[in-house]
Order: sequence, then C-alpha cells, then structure tokens
Amino acid sequence: MLKKFLKNHLVHGELKKIAIRAGIHQNSVYAWVKGRNQPSVVSLIWFFRALSEIKNKDYVLLWIEYLFTLEGSKDANKEVQEWLQSQRNKDQETYDKEESGQATESNLR
Repeated sequence: MLKKFLKNHLVHGELKKIAIRAGIHQNSVYAWVKGRNQPSVVSLIWFFRALSEIKNKDYVLLWIEYLFTLEGSKDANKEVQEWLQSQRNKDQETYDKEESGQATESNLR
C-alpha cells in the first residue's frame, strides 16, 4: 500500500532524499515500498514529516490520504479533497448557525 501511496507523491530519486531527511536508512524505505518490511508508526511519522517538508504538502492531509489508501480507495487524493470540503461545509454551517443566533439575540435587546 505504501508503494501506491508514494507513487502519487514522488518522482524518481526523491525517495532517498526523503529517507535521509527522515533519518531512516534508504534501504529500509525501499524494503517498505517492495513490501518486504512494514514500517513502524514512528518511522512513518518521521517519513511523512520529511515528505511534507520536502514536497511542501500538508502533513495531516498526507496521513488522511494514506488512511484512505490503506482502506483500498481507488483515488485517495480525491477522497481527501471531498472529505476536506465536507469538513469546511460543516464548519460553515456551524458558523452560520452561530451568526444567526447572535443576530437573533441582538434583535431581542
């Protein structure tokens, strides 16, 4: 699954640079990609932090996309964008309700 995820974020030669930035031996990362080993959560944290810094991508959204990938999503990036938009819509609805509640209170005064 990591190979599928990284294919969407890296071009040739970047894996080594990110592994070095994360403080992980590049052979360990190659073994993850090949499916010979599974990374620990701590190693993934370091790796995703480095990926986020080097590729200028949001760290939290990388994790969310990775979770969608693990769940078998065909287009994890699209699902992340849809999820993010739904969160924005909920936030806007909450804001609108709060604003209308404040407007109602000021009308009562």
